[in-house]
Amino acid sequence: MKTQVYYYEDGNMQLVSHKDIRDSIIISVHYYEDGNVQLVNHKDIRDSIIILVAIGEHDQAMSDTFKALHRQLPVTHTKVDWTKILSYKIGKEMQNA
Repeated sequence: MKTQVYYYEDGNMQLVSHKDIRDSIIISVHYYEDGNVQLVNHKDIRDSIIILVAIGEHDQAMSDTFKALHRQLPVTHTKVDWTKILSYKIGKEMQNA
Protein backbone atom coordinates (compact mmCIF):
# COMPACT_ATOMS: atom_id res chain seq x y z
CA MET A 1 0.00 0.00 0.00
CA LYS A 2 1.40 3.39 -0.93
CA THR A 3 0.12 6.66 0.50
CA GLN A 4 1.03 10.07 -0.84
CA VAL A 5 -0.20 13.09 1.08
CA TYR A 6 0.01 16.58 -0.33
CA TYR A 7 -0.77 19.38 2.10
CA TYR A 8 -1.03 23.04 1.16
CA GLU A 9 -1.70 25.89 3.55
CA ASP A 10 0.46 28.93 2.79
CA GLY A 11 3.18 26.50 1.67
CA ASN A 12 3.68 23.02 0.31
CA MET A 13 4.37 19.78 2.13
CA GLN A 14 4.41 16.26 0.82
CA LEU A 15 4.65 12.93 2.61
CA VAL A 16 5.08 9.59 0.87
CA SER A 17 4.73 6.40 2.88
CA HIS A 18 4.43 2.76 1.94
CA LYS A 19 3.84 -0.51 3.73
CA ASP A 20 3.95 -4.04 2.38
CA ILE A 21 0.83 -5.98 3.30
CA ARG A 22 0.46 -9.68 2.65
CA ASP A 23 -2.97 -11.01 3.47
CA SER A 24 -5.72 -12.94 1.80
CA ILE A 25 -9.39 -12.10 1.47
CA ILE A 26 -12.09 -14.63 0.59
CA ILE A 27 -14.69 -13.19 -1.76
CA SER A 28 -17.78 -14.92 -3.15
CA VAL A 29 -19.08 -13.83 -6.52
CA HIS A 30 -22.83 -14.07 -7.20
CA TYR A 31 -24.03 -13.66 -10.78
CA TYR A 32 -27.67 -12.70 -11.30
CA GLU A 33 -29.84 -13.38 -14.36
CA ASP A 34 -30.19 -9.65 -15.04
CA GLY A 35 -26.40 -9.35 -15.49
CA ASN A 36 -25.62 -7.83 -12.10
CA VAL A 37 -22.73 -9.17 -10.07
CA GLN A 38 -22.43 -9.12 -6.29
CA LEU A 39 -19.11 -9.53 -4.50
CA VAL A 40 -19.42 -10.75 -0.91
CA ASN A 41 -16.45 -10.47 1.42
CA HIS A 42 -16.55 -13.12 4.14
CA LYS A 43 -14.44 -11.09 6.55
CA ASP A 44 -16.09 -10.66 9.91
CA ILE A 45 -18.00 -7.37 10.24
CA ARG A 46 -16.43 -6.81 13.66
CA ASP A 47 -12.94 -6.87 12.11
CA SER A 48 -14.05 -4.38 9.47
CA ILE A 49 -15.36 -1.97 12.11
CA ILE A 50 -12.13 -2.22 14.12
CA ILE A 51 -10.10 -1.47 11.00
CA LEU A 52 -12.26 1.54 10.12
CA VAL A 53 -11.92 2.95 13.64
CA ALA A 54 -8.13 2.46 13.55
CA ILE A 55 -7.90 4.18 10.17
CA GLY A 56 -9.96 7.11 11.47
CA GLU A 57 -7.73 7.48 14.53
CA HIS A 58 -4.60 7.28 12.37
CA ASP A 59 -5.94 9.91 9.96
CA GLN A 60 -6.69 12.29 12.84
CA ALA A 61 -3.24 11.77 14.39
CA MET A 62 -1.52 12.32 11.03
CA SER A 63 -3.59 15.44 10.41
CA ASP A 64 -2.66 16.91 13.80
CA THR A 65 1.02 16.00 13.37
CA PHE A 66 1.13 17.37 9.84
CA LYS A 67 -0.44 20.68 10.90
CA ALA A 68 1.94 21.03 13.87
CA LEU A 69 4.96 20.31 11.66
CA HIS A 70 3.78 22.69 8.95
CA ARG A 71 3.37 25.56 11.38
CA GLN A 72 6.98 25.14 12.59
CA LEU A 73 8.52 25.21 9.13
CA PRO A 74 9.53 28.61 7.72
CA VAL A 75 7.89 29.94 4.59
CA THR A 76 10.69 30.92 2.20
CA HIS A 77 8.76 31.13 -1.10
CA THR A 78 11.79 29.65 -2.87
CA LYS A 79 12.06 26.52 -4.94
CA VAL A 80 14.38 23.79 -3.72
CA ASP A 81 16.50 21.90 -6.24
CA TRP A 82 16.28 18.44 -4.67
CA THR A 83 18.55 16.91 -7.33
CA LYS A 84 21.33 19.33 -6.37
CA ILE A 85 20.90 18.55 -2.67
CA LEU A 86 21.03 14.82 -3.41
CA SER A 87 24.27 15.24 -5.38
CA TYR A 88 25.82 17.09 -2.41
CA LYS A 89 24.85 14.20 -0.13
CA ILE A 90 26.33 11.60 -2.50
CA GLY A 91 29.56 13.64 -2.79
CA LYS A 92 29.85 13.86 1.00
CA GLU A 93 29.28 10.11 1.37
CA MET A 94 32.01 9.43 -1.20
CA GLN A 95 34.45 11.64 0.73
CA ASN A 96 33.72 9.75 3.96
CA ALA A 97 34.21 6.32 2.31
